[in-house]
Amino acid sequence: MATFWNIPIVGYMASSNAFADKSIYTTLARVSLRTTNSLAEAVAAILNHYNWKRVAIATNTGVVAFERVSAFEEVFNLRKIEVTKKIAYEACRDGAAGGLCDFYDEYVIICLFSSTREMSKEFMKAAYDSKLNSHDYVYILPWLQSEKKDEAPWIGGDGQIQQNIKNYFANSIIIDDVNGFDDTLVTPFRERVEANGMTTDDLDL
Repeated sequence: MATFWNIPIVGYMASSNAFADKSIYTTLARVSLRTTNSLAEAVAAILNHYNWKRVAIATNTGVVAFERVSAFEEVFNLRKIEVTKKIAYEACRDGAAGGLCDFYDEYVIICLFSSTREMSKEFMKAAYDSKLNSHDYVYILPWLQSEKKDEAPWIGGDGQIQQNIKNYFANSIIIDDVNGFDDTLVTPFRERVEANGMTTDDLDL
């Protein structure tokens, strides 16, 4: 309609990741702070950096989870990354512990859930309890959130670190963006980068 009427149309709405395809939606621009596609591209960049070409996906049932997995699979296909296995749990709390045996032969596991903070915590707890938290496995958690920036899963209601929960994430890589972070988080990150011989000019912040 925008091309037919030759006028700009501005809308504020939830939209499918399919709208990222500019070969179809040539006049549409999305200006949200974060999108599933952008985090999928970030995960694909990490996988290619470490030459991890085969991955498994752990997810849950439901429309939100399905759309997220579809967006990641599309990006992975473009970046020549093979999804060797995809397992959806009815409820991560009840299903993950019993179904983790399906991942015994996998190495890199991408965790995509509709409720990122809570379901990731339950899944990683199940992996920890099942002794699948060794260096034989890498868990990658794209930190997909619908609204405000959530606290890390190991931060309790009083703001203190819950070390037992943090231990669940020992062999995981959380991929997030800096939108919503304040300087108390970004500044120490920059300092650690500079301490390892890089400068902030090397970063896309």
